[in-house]
Amino acid sequence: MNYILQKEILTFEEACIYLGRSASSMYKLTSARLIPHYVPTGKLIYFKRTELDE
Repeated sequence: MNYILQKEILTFEEACIYLGRSASSMYKLTSARLIPHYVPTGKLIYFKRTELDE
């Protein structure tokens, strides 16, 4: 978990750990656009840690 606190950009799995949420819960939040996320390649989901803190 300490390495996650040092990263600015989190993968989907890291964001799940960071927020303490299940993958299905995170997919629901991203599909409803309730949390900020980025899909630069059209497949993988990324998050900015500072935006998740807000």
